[in-house]
Amino acid sequence: MHLERRSKRVGAAIALLALTGLGLRFGLFLPQAWSLGLSTWTAVGNFHSFFSVLANLMVAVAFMAPFPYFRRARVRGAVTLYIALVAVTYELLLRRVWHPTGAEFIASFLLHDAVPIAVVTHWLLFRERGVLRWSHPIAWLGFPLAYLAYALLRGHLTGWWLYPFMDVSVLGYARVGLNASLLITLLLLLGSLMVAWDRRGARQSSKDEALEGGESFTALSQA
Repeated sequence: MHLERRSKRVGAAIALLALTGLGLRFGLFLPQAWSLGLSTWTAVGNFHSFFSVLANLMVAVAFMAPFPYFRRARVRGAVTLYIALVAVTYELLLRRVWHPTGAEFIASFLLHDAVPIAVVTHWLLFRERGVLRWSHPIAWLGFPLAYLAYALLRGHLTGWWLYPFMDVSVLGYARVGLNASLLITLLLLLGSLMVAWDRRGARQSSKDEALEGGESFTALSQA
């Protein structure tokens, strides 16, 4: 029970961190959109089209919503995987081409670094062990695949591509398809690693419990 309370307190802090980053980023994004002649509604739609924004929103909802559904292991696992992908993708593909400063840097650090690290750490420390299954990484691909279809369709219709590695007008469909395939493969690898780690932790916990039970039995026998 004590561990559960600690998990909730840490989770609330993580949600607040994600909301702070989102609020700061949106506060910077909106004036930039207005300066380009975009309407408020278009700006809001564009902002919520970024995978990093959606993943951080998922984090906030998963850790703040009072519904038991968001505390399920497979749901927390999916959210952890998505926010981890944000950090890995930003590090490998975006950090060298985007150099934010000032408030932009703070918002970027919160959304792409601080929140992912905090969520992964929370999962490692407080997850319900031994619940994940090998089928979960496949199921977790549903949202990223739907997002990929949305991003490509939106880019095709509007000419505005969300990320450089998805810009069909520059790279072509073949290269974008390759990039997408690599990201999907990365998701499967990360998801499978999470399941393997979870099951390993469950086995270790079972061994520890068995060892403690044996020691208690020995102590009682000698008493």
